[in-house]
Amino acid sequence: MIPKPDMETKEEISLKNVSMRHNLIDFLREFVQKRRNILLLALLIGILSVGIMLGFGYQGMIPRELNKLIITGHEKLKTEEIVRMLEIQPGTSFDTLDLDLLEKRLSRLPRVNSARITKKSEDQLLIELTEKKAVYVVNSNGHLYEIDSELRLLSKDDVREKDLCILSGNFPVKNGAIQDAIFRDLYNSVEQAFRIYPALKPRISEVLLQEDGEIFSLRTNRFN
Repeated sequence: MIPKPDMETKEEISLKNVSMRHNLIDFLREFVQKRRNILLLALLIGILSVGIMLGFGYQGMIPRELNKLIITGHEKLKTEEIVRMLEIQPGTSFDTLDLDLLEKRLSRLPRVNSARITKKSEDQLLIELTEKKAVYVVNSNGHLYEIDSELRLLSKDDVREKDLCILSGNFPVKNGAIQDAIFRDLYNSVEQAFRIYPALKPRISEVLLQEDGEIFSLRTNRFN
């Protein structure tokens, strides 16, 4: 007959084995559950990442429109003249703008000395202009021209600079400038006289070159 203590000991070992197995099963379930949660979290992050990437990609595919022009440096030029010269229509795609082409267009304006255009933000253009300075008004062949120091025409019958002396006579106009040796001599003579006698400049409103070459200064009231 087997002693009772041995049977009790055997039962205790058996219970311990079951208990250990039971603990092992619980551990596996916990591990599987954690792994499942990690996989679900990774899947969720992946879906969100793809969604964000697709969202940005879709946003990039949407053409951005030009909404604002910021213009600086224009004094005599009017805003509508600048916009008209740019030939930009409402709804123009911002991404396809050729800034070099726009600068060349603005440079064709007689009053523009230089033009620089940059993208200030996602839908704004910054236009920086420098204008040529009118120094005289030329009265020739029934028209009034503003000219700069290089004798280039800035305007025709649209004088915007005030208090300029008028140089009158019959002078040929060609290629956007007064290209005439006689006129250049008149211009240089008047410039020299004003440098030597600065007080004359605000008092003489017009200098007339007659056909015989005689020069007369006229009036003391300024041209308006």
